[in-house]
Amino acid sequence: MARPQPQPSKTGLSSSKLATERLHKGYARSMEITKVLADERSQYQQIRISDTVANGRVMTLDDIVQITSRDESAYADMLTHLPMLEHGKVERVMIVGGGDLSIADEALKHKGVKEVVLVDIDGRVIELCKKLFGEINAKAFRDKRLKLEVADAFEYLGRKSSRNRFDLIIADRPDPVGPGKALFGETFYDRIKYALRKGGYATFQTGVPFYQPWEITEALEELSCFFPRSGLYLTVVPTYIGGYMALSWATKGGKPLGTKAGLNRFAWDMRVQGPVHVPKLAMWHASTLGPVAIPGQYKARLTVNGKAVTQPIEIVANPNVKLTQAQLREQFDLAMAVNRELSEVQNAVLEIRQLHEKLAEVRKEANGKDAIVQSADALDAKVGALEDKLTQKLSVANEDPLNFPIRLNNQLASLALTVGTGDNPPTAQARQEFDDLKAQATSLLAEWNQLKSGDLAGFNTQIGQAKLRQITITPHVATGI
Repeated sequence: MARPQPQPSKTGLSSSKLATERLHKGYARSMEITKVLADERSQYQQIRISDTVANGRVMTLDDIVQITSRDESAYADMLTHLPMLEHGKVERVMIVGGGDLSIADEALKHKGVKEVVLVDIDGRVIELCKKLFGEINAKAFRDKRLKLEVADAFEYLGRKSSRNRFDLIIADRPDPVGPGKALFGETFYDRIKYALRKGGYATFQTGVPFYQPWEITEALEELSCFFPRSGLYLTVVPTYIGGYMALSWATKGGKPLGTKAGLNRFAWDMRVQGPVHVPKLAMWHASTLGPVAIPGQYKARLTVNGKAVTQPIEIVANPNVKLTQAQLREQFDLAMAVNRELSEVQNAVLEIRQLHEKLAEVRKEANGKDAIVQSADALDAKVGALEDKLTQKLSVANEDPLNFPIRLNNQLASLALTVGTGDNPPTAQARQEFDDLKAQATSLLAEWNQLKSGDLAGFNTQIGQAKLRQITITPHVATGI
């Protein structure tokens, strides 16, 4: 059972009978140990398994508690059974990490499951847990449906054999530091999507909100770039410091996790779908909301089990607004045109970010092949120069736009705010500004498409000849209504 794992405490164990965990800065807690059953360093981490007075059998990795025999079910059950019950027909499950097999044990309780693939980078954790946590995982180890892979889960997800393979992927991951960094971020979620079947679900350990609120924010922002439907739910694991533990979810075409049968309410803010979202990007005087729908007749469509039911909806004009329907339509049409252009630019920014990350992977896999590394560097630099024209990479915090000039996406988002504010027909200046920005976007997007079809295609040929995995770029999806 994975826990957030910061850098190991310098003090480690405070005595032979008292284990002290310092997971969060300025806070510590201790467990009284009755017997140390294993204490060794693997290739990746310090593994310690002990019997304790209050928490049963406990495993720590680098002095951070991962699992206790007393409350492991509060974590494993919630990551596993909720998505499996929501899906209803899960056959193939992948577990990222989870070397103690507590999650595998829960998944295998479902009779319809044909295969559970557990991929953990540290084989020694699996061996010690098989020996010392039999009360939790003995049945799982005997089950012929279980397949154990001692491998890098990030690499495993990207294999051709993983494509559209799994109905459920459970990321029992550590904190985003050291080797665990690969199990966070856009490239990881891209690979999760690649390995999921249509209608499949993925669930993720996402930290403790009380001490790690940023981890939740970043995970939800990044998930929204790849999955139209994603969200968060909570569990309580008494051993884990900080109260509630956050678990995030995403689905590749399934219904939202936790949807109840019967009457459900949805409040529409009367906005249409907004542009593709770019996480960790601060903008100045801008809006990335979709335009507000104008008065008129609409239809609400509810689809259940492949059957659709529609219901007419009418948006009535505000009697205080003294504009004609034609004038409102002019405002809406320009707002939509800006929205579409911004979405195209944002999508290019996210694709470029993917390429940066994947080029970094190629450099690692190249193993000293200088020609490939040099080609990767050249392509990275060329793409980076284009990225600088599309977005301000240094603008992350809200005050950053005061220090760094805004780029094309911010200019479009600023125009979207101007056009969409109030009830007014668009001005000639707004139309001219849009024409100018659209011309810039058309030119830069053409340059990006040329890079993909030319430079990237050539680079893929080069790395393919070297037997390295070629780079694919996944288009992003807009979220919203």
